[in-house]
Amino acid sequence: LDEHWTVESKEFDKSTFILATNPRRPYGVFIKVEKNFAVLLVSTNIDTAIMDAPERLNIYRTLLLLNDKWKLVKFAIAGDDEEIIIETELNLCYLNKEEFSDALSVTLIGMSELVKELDLEERYEDAQLNHVASIINEKHEEGNTNEQIIEYLMHTYDVSRNVAEKAIQAVIGQKNEPKLGYFR
Repeated sequence: LDEHWTVESKEFDKSTFILATNPRRPYGVFIKVEKNFAVLLVSTNIDTAIMDAPERLNIYRTLLLLNDKWKLVKFAIAGDDEEIIIETELNLCYLNKEEFSDALSVTLIGMSELVKELDLEERYEDAQLNHVASIINEKHEEGNTNEQIIEYLMHTYDVSRNVAEKAIQAVIGQKNEPKLGYFR
């Protein structure tokens, strides 16, 4: 909770929906707030409806085993596409910052456990790299200099200057270098 989160809120059908995003994570946390409770929800974007039966059964079994292992977090299937989601329910009557922070931490750790149990580490790493690349592009399009983006990457992701420079080079290349034509 003490990390930097960007928050958007919308009202819909007597509920408040909040999307919290963090630059360190390739996914957001949805928070649905109703009368006396809130639900933290992480969408995995993994749809099981189109999978073969044996693969689906393996995933469902894994989700059931995770539900038995984790008491606060629920691993579930939701929607027409039968997407894998992670939910944590909170009673707002007794909720304080520490309890919310703990619930958020458990939800995020649950996501890491799900990635590991379903052998999705490579897919998650790809999502993380694409997420960082989109942030680099966004900052570049906003007019940030390479130096500003390097500082951001070093601060946000705790990477070395060399790694930050290579990331920028891989994503935006030489876009910020002056065009010298024949005088190069």
